[in-house]
Amino acid sequence: MLFRSMVIEHIMPVDPDCVGAYFYCDGADATSVNVSNILRSLLAQLLFCNPRKTEPLIARLQEIRFTGGNLPSHPSQLQDYIVEAASYYTETTIVLDAVDECNRNAREDLLPCLVYIVEQVSSLRLFLSSRDELDIRENLIPPAIDFSLGGTSAASSLHEDIKIYIQDEFDRKPRLKRLRSGLKLQISDKMLRSNNMCVFHPPNNH
Repeated sequence: MLFRSMVIEHIMPVDPDCVGAYFYCDGADATSVNVSNILRSLLAQLLFCNPRKTEPLIARLQEIRFTGGNLPSHPSQLQDYIVEAASYYTETTIVLDAVDECNRNAREDLLPCLVYIVEQVSSLRLFLSSRDELDIRENLIPPAIDFSLGGTSAASSLHEDIKIYIQDEFDRKPRLKRLRSGLKLQISDKMLRSNNMCVFHPPNNH
């Protein structure tokens, strides 16, 4: 939880013209590994982070609801609404944590949706964390950076950047500064050497 909160704080946008959406997949909670629920949550966050910007889309969805229509529920519908919601912002950041907690069938539906969204939204930053699963690797978008110990030079650079950030957080936050130096080292080492992979897809509009 410590690593998760620190990384999210590090990569989430602070500019009001940018937006961030986060979702944690928990295998113990069936609702949190349902693809439609994941996409619906991301969409809601994009819509209501700055409702003034997304007002046209919110109004359209409200009209569907008030006239007795069916709100989007299928992944193919939700991915299109996410693309549209993201278009109202200068930059969009989506963080999906513990994707491996979704079973393989769910990932077969989720990963193509993420690929589609990335392809449609040039200003999107996608950060995905997971255990190293083959099907996730096979579905990664080519520009994505998969970083772990011993990875590419770009991966090593990003890994080092996070390492520095973790140390800065230990030095900056009062509740973390109080930890013994040995415990800080153990926490940092465990976080950086865990058998996880993180995928960062940078925006391609630059």
